[in-house]
Amino acid sequence: MTKVLLTGGSGFIAAHILEQLLAKGHSVVTTVRSEDKAAKIREAYPSQAASGDLVVAIVPDIAQPDAFDEVVKTPGLEVVLHTASPFHFKFNFPLLSSRLVRSFLGPIRCLAARRAA
Repeated sequence: MTKVLLTGGSGFIAAHILEQLLAKGHSVVTTVRSEDKAAKIREAYPSQAASGDLVVAIVPDIAQPDAFDEVVKTPGLEVVLHTASPFHFKFNFPLLSSRLVRSFLGPIRCLAARRAA
């Protein structure tokens, strides 16, 4: 089966994608911002985590230009599904516009890192 990189693994959309990918027998490397979130995902899928079909990588700040450089070097990756987003509830307009630009650049940087790997 296909080996997939799924960013933003603890997010609402990614959680549903992760469930479907694992149910269909794919191997998944997913990213989260903290070990706490990683542990919750591993607890939800203990057999896949134990077998290596599910790997959870920590990417603490997806806004960094090199955020995904290491995880995209995972051997065998065939697909990248970028669902990570710098989301929170504290907004002001200058910050919001800056975050929108960084959100747009995130997938581009992730794919560029994969291409360079």
